Amino acid sequence: MKTYIFFPDTGSKAGLGHLNRCYKYSDFLNEKKTLFFIKNSFPKKYLNPKKKYLFYQNINFLKKNIMSDDKHFFIIDTYDFDTQKIFYKKYSKKLVAILDFESKFNFRHIIDHTLGRNKHFHQRDKRQKIYAGLKYFPIKKKIKLQKRNIILIDFGTVNKSSLIKKALSFLKHVDLDSKYKIIIINKYFSKKNIRNLPFKKNILIYNHKKNIAAVYKKTFFSIGACGISLYEKSFYGIPSIVVPVAKNQMYNYKNFFSINCILKFDKMFKLRKFFKLNNVIFLKKLKKIEYNLKKNFNNKINSSNVKQIFNAI
Repeated sequence: MKTYIFFPDTGSKAGLGHLNRCYKYSDFLNEKKTLFFIKNSFPKKYLNPKKKYLFYQNINFLKKNIMSDDKHFFIIDTYDFDTQKIFYKKYSKKLVAILDFESKFNFRHIIDHTLGRNKHFHQRDKRQKIYAGLKYFPIKKKIKLQKRNIILIDFGTVNKSSLIKKALSFLKHVDLDSKYKIIIINKYFSKKNIRNLPFKKNILIYNHKKNIAAVYKKTFFSIGACGISLYEKSFYGIPSIVVPVAKNQMYNYKNFFSINCILKFDKMFKLRKFFKLNNVIFLKKLKKIEYNLKKNFNNKINSSNVKQIFNAI
């Protein structure tokens, strides 16, 4: 029986984006036939208990004990050059590389769901199967939205307390209705940072949220970064006010803005006092973004396309 093994980057500097993306792709495969390789040092509280795992200390352990089995098919999602090299040399024909950057290796199968990306970005060999563009982002479940009463602040797992404070300052000036709850997701941010805010009773702070889909269903708008979660929010039709917090997010930042599917945080922050005087303008901007998201992000198309990828391999 063929086993599909996901190798997300779970190193100390990786964050949760790679793992969560692999979870979403694995949803299109038989759960009994999928396995995740996870580094021993990775915090177990972030893992999904419904998935199967094999924990390893270093890549040499996997080379000796696992990667010799011909029944394994690997799906890797990592920026680490040395890890890419090991998998490429050992399993080039039985390997899918999930990329959002240009690699030095001619992987046989590549998935790159980056908005605006085409296969020529990666194509070096006619034998390569490249699935490029937004239509290959892994989104499966039918989305049923609920009453939108949440404002979400989420810059990922990086330490960006200064940006969160800036976001709260923006909300203070915008002066929205008290019916909205503000959810902050960040392991570095604590309640001591909100002591002097007039709406502190409306703020909930989480280190991590496993069932993030439940939050997305109720989110009115979001303030955050331009990584993988921006795609998820967009499929849920959530207008996002964003800022790139890493170099690899600049491509998303430019492309989402080019089709009017995000608002730039720095620009909105400069206008915060104006919005307090005229909130209608701000709400109209959110509505326009929401309209553009509905035009460009279709989960039914994506679900069909991702199924076709795994059927092909």
